[in-house]
Amino acid sequence: FFFQAEDGIRDTSVTGVQTCALPIFWDTTTQAAASTTTAYTITLNSADANNNGVSVVSSSRITLANTGVYSLQISIQLANADTSVHDATVWLRKNGSDVSNSASLITVPAKHGTSNGEIIAAWNYVMSLTAGDYVEFVWNATDTNLSIQTIAAATTPTRPQSPSVIATATQLTQIGIGYAGLTSTSSVTIGTGSKTDRKSTRLNSSHRCISYA
Repeated sequence: FFFQAEDGIRDTSVTGVQTCALPIFWDTTTQAAASTTTAYTITLNSADANNNGVSVVSSSRITLANTGVYSLQISIQLANADTSVHDATVWLRKNGSDVSNSASLITVPAKHGTSNGEIIAAWNYVMSLTAGDYVEFVWNATDTNLSIQTIAAATTPTRPQSPSVIATATQLTQIGIGYAGLTSTSSVTIGTGSKTDRKSTRLNSSHRCISYA
């Protein structure tokens, strides 16, 4: 279910795709909305063991170790325990401030019989972020019967637990030619032209992420 790609190209001189940090996080709790007038940060309590370059601080702050352009993706499993439909709003914060035009409204189906109304919603944001920046996903509900729900593993047939939240923060791939031992202002010949390269602080002979300016 989870995808973890190779972190960096491990050769001394290669042509092709340069892949950087691809961290994955999720949450195994049910997150309630105790008030309809409060914005709640969406928490993440679990992380893939191979995560690199991104971490979760203070339960909700997805914190970047490297400067770059990131694809931020989240899916949440909303549940409604009421017999009327209700709405939830989800949006993005950067370094504690709401990001303009990032909010989305989701209508969650009503409870039917003994089963809660449920819906999975997903978003993708692309942002330029600086090392040390953090982002958070935030939500609000129009009724306290709404929650972000984890569904337990089940049997007959056997099926795994469904986390309440899954989030990724992928540093976008840069296309180009990687060379070991270049300084941050080096220029190298590529075909009949040249490009000035800009390397991450993690550049070395076996592990690097290079983008061209």
